Amino acid sequence: MESQENGPLVLGDGFGFFPHGVIDQHFDRKARLGRLIVAVSAADAQQAFGYGIDEDTAFVYDASRDKATVIGAGTVVAVDAAKATFNEVGLQGVRISVLGPGDVLEFPARKVSVNPKKSLITKEYLTLEQTHLSSLFSPYSGRLEEAMGFLLTDNANENALETRVPTISGGERIIRFEQTGDTRGYWGYLDGQLDSYTVLNVSLSITPYR
Repeated sequence: MESQENGPLVLGDGFGFFPHGVIDQHFDRKARLGRLIVAVSAADAQQAFGYGIDEDTAFVYDASRDKATVIGAGTVVAVDAAKATFNEVGLQGVRISVLGPGDVLEFPARKVSVNPKKSLITKEYLTLEQTHLSSLFSPYSGRLEEAMGFLLTDNANENALETRVPTISGGERIIRFEQTGDTRGYWGYLDGQLDSYTVLNVSLSITPYR
């Protein structure tokens, strides 16, 4: 178990049921966004996509229709590195989408059909200022879904969220999540009680600090 969390990244072939990218699991609770980004950057151009599945969540793939549906209590984070650039000190242009229960991802176009219980955010609910992230997650919540939805796409005062993290060499990197012209946020109550977001096409960059 220790090697899974602290050892080198190991990529392997699955059973071939899902041909559209790299899969990771226990995603949000174990903060595996960084690991998945490394995995898709190491993969060939046809596998520059990754999907991080939360605990108590499934990404149900229907091969006959070439669609995958999110079910369960959590989210699936889709990482698109097809147009990203990577180097030894950081990256630019990774696209992050957070898909919630009832959302459907259609292949090969990777078009998202959002759960009809959610509505497009056209007027942000919040007006929080200087909502910087601690680590990869919000100081207000413990989930990437809430950071991308609650603090970014549903917050009128923020177009980007960022944080500085130390490196093993003694320097620091700036991790920045930023809205683009293609970013869309959706919000709704699921089962009448659960506050749920779907967030599409947030840009992620990692750059040296100073």
